[in-house]
Amino acid sequence: KYLRISDYYHVINSCNAYIAMCDTFRTTGTDRKYMIREYSQVQAIRAWVYMQLVYAYGEVPFYTEPLLTTDAINKMANNPNRQMANAGNLVDLLGKDLISMEYVERRYGYPFYQDYGDGANFVCHSSRVMFPVSLVLGDLYLMKGDKAIEVAEEGADAGLFWQSGCQKCERRIL
Repeated sequence: KYLRISDYYHVINSCNAYIAMCDTFRTTGTDRKYMIREYSQVQAIRAWVYMQLVYAYGEVPFYTEPLLTTDAINKMANNPNRQMANAGNLVDLLGKDLISMEYVERRYGYPFYQDYGDGANFVCHSSRVMFPVSLVLGDLYLMKGDKAIEVAEEGADAGLFWQSGCQKCERRIL
């Protein structure tokens, strides 16, 4: 019952639907884009779930559009030319979006909700249950392997700097 591929794809499809339908340009009266932090978290969650799928199954179907009907699901599942994700290409498929979301996370922070717990015994700040985009992105680069450093260096113009020749792919923010 554990590691059912359908459970992973249920989360991915929910993320895809949110990403497709979320209006990230809506603002409050102070012109603050109030859904952008949640949008960033959904991108990170989707990437993390794909990463777990690749760890568990090797190569898996990859899609970013929400599948909202049984026909759409069957069409994707039965398409012999569907896009596949694996350890070698997952960062290429998701990296650009995550680099953009990393900037959002640095600028706006995590979504903030109330603390969790009963108030007497256990309290957890809501920011502690978020997926740090930089962590997910770093794991994707590490999953890809040695060539990830070269790919990361190409992304330096997006505000990231990857230490040349570093075997651990350490990240510095400019």
